[in-house]
Amino acid sequence: MVSLTWLALRGCEAVRGTASCGGGPGLLLLIATFAVCVYLGSALLRTFVLPDPGSSSFLAVGLVAIIALLFLVDVLDHWSMIIVIPALSVLAFLTSAWVTKTFVDPAD
Repeated sequence: MVSLTWLALRGCEAVRGTASCGGGPGLLLLIATFAVCVYLGSALLRTFVLPDPGSSSFLAVGLVAIIALLFLVDVLDHWSMIIVIPALSVLAFLTSAWVTKTFVDPAD
């Protein structure tokens, strides 16, 4: 997630001369980054044979995005986010796996 965001910002900077891509291209990059993170997380959860990996991954990536935008938006470009965001992601994936195991009915 950190790498994809960094690459998107560098791409916008190379094309537009600023780290912000604005509404159209920026929104598409944000959605693409989110989708790739959900897909990769789902693949990892499927590898560890967790139930409903797609929903768990979507919940975890969504939690990270919400927490980052609510509480960390002013410091997202600080070097410490290279450590904080992955640690937050681990906590979010553990939480989403727990929620899925606890509240999702097992398949028949």
